[in-house]
Amino acid sequence: MKFHVAKSDLDFAINTVSGALGAGDSDISSHFVFRILPGTTDQVQILTASNRTYSHCTVPKAKVIEEGHPFTIEGWRLKGWMGLVGDVALDVETLDNAEIQIKGGKYVQRFRSLDANHFSFMDKTVASANMTGKISAKRLSAALKAAKAFASTDDSNKPDVVVMDIKNGMLMATDKMSVVVFFTLKDLANVSMRVHVKDAASVSSFLDGVDGLVEILDAKRIVFMRRVSDGAVYGETRYQVDFPNLNYVDEADQRVWRVKTAELRRAVQHGYFGASKADPKLFLHAWENDRIQVSMQTETNTRAFSSVYVECDESRLSDNIPDIPANGFPVDQPHVMALLDAFADQEMIELGVNVDTVKKKRYIRVTKKAFEDEKDGTFDKYVFILAGLVW
Repeated sequence: MKFHVAKSDLDFAINTVSGALGAGDSDISSHFVFRILPGTTDQVQILTASNRTYSHCTVPKAKVIEEGHPFTIEGWRLKGWMGLVGDVALDVETLDNAEIQIKGGKYVQRFRSLDANHFSFMDKTVASANMTGKISAKRLSAALKAAKAFASTDDSNKPDVVVMDIKNGMLMATDKMSVVVFFTLKDLANVSMRVHVKDAASVSSFLDGVDGLVEILDAKRIVFMRRVSDGAVYGETRYQVDFPNLNYVDEADQRVWRVKTAELRRAVQHGYFGASKADPKLFLHAWENDRIQVSMQTETNTRAFSSVYVECDESRLSDNIPDIPANGFPVDQPHVMALLDAFADQEMIELGVNVDTVKKKRYIRVTKKAFEDEKDGTFDKYVFILAGLVW
C-alpha cells in the first residue's frame, strides 16, 4: 500500500480519530490503522478503537499510488514524528518486512506495523445501525462540555453516575451528592445514549472538528455519532449500569438573586484561596435583599469566615417563603465555579434559591438558554441544580 498526502490533511484525520485511541503499550488499540476504504480504490481510511470507543475517518485528499493490505502505526510515535517535519507532503508506503516508511521533506522514518487483521473493523455494525436523530455537532458538544464538570468520576463507588445520560430529549448528569444538571436538547427526542465522563473531552473534540449536523446511529451495544459533512464516525459502547431516575423541579423559585457573573466569580475565588482544602463548602446569604454575602471558613481558624459582598442587580421574593439558615445557604465551591464557567459568556446570572421544609431539601436552580432555533425562536434549556439533590 502506498499513498501521497499533505501533512495538514493527515493531521486532520489523525486528530479526528485520536479520541478513540487506546493507551496501551503495544497492542493494536494503541495504533492507528490505515486501509483503502472498502468499495473504493482511491480513498484512504484511518481507524482507532479501544475497549470502550471506536472511530474512523477518511483521510482528505490522500492520493493512492498503490493498493495493498491494511497496516498500523503506534499512535504516540506517529503523532510525535508528525510534529517534527513541518508543513510538507508525505509519502507513506508499506515495506516487505512489516515496516511502514514515511518520507516528509528531509525526514525519513520507519515504523513497525502490527497485523491489522486483529483490529475490530465495524463496517457491518455501522452500516446496520438505526439512525435515531440528528443534531448540530456544536450544540451537542456544548452540552457535553457543560455537563462534564458535574458528573461523578468515581468509577468504583458510583458506577451509575460516571456517565452523562441522554434520554427523551434531555441530557442529564449528577454526582449523587450535591449537583444535578438537566439539558433539554429538543432534536434528540428519540435518542438513548450515554457518554462516559472520561470520554467527554474526546467526543467534544470529534464534534468540534467540523460545522454542521451529526447523526446518532444506534447499534444496540454501541452508539455512533456520524458527521454529515465528511462521514467521520465516533462510537461509544453502551454503558450498562442503570442511570438513576432524576426528577426535575417545576415549581417557581422562592428567591431570585440577579448578580454580575464575573463579580460573583471573584468573590467565590476570594474565599477559596483562604479556605481549607479539606472543606470546600461556601455559604451564600442575602442581606436586605440587595447584596449577597459569600463566605468560606478560613484555613487559619475553622471558626472564622472570610466574606465578600456582591451587589444584587435585582432581587425577587415570593410570598410566605421559608427562611434561609442563619449561617447561609451551603454549596460546594467547585460546583459553583463549574456553574460560573458555564455562564462565562453571560454578563449576568440569576440564582433561584429554594428551601423545601417538608422534604428538608435546599437547592439553587440556575437556568440558561442556549442555541436559539432559527425556525421557531425556541431555545435549548440548561438547568443546573446545586445542593440538596432532587431525586
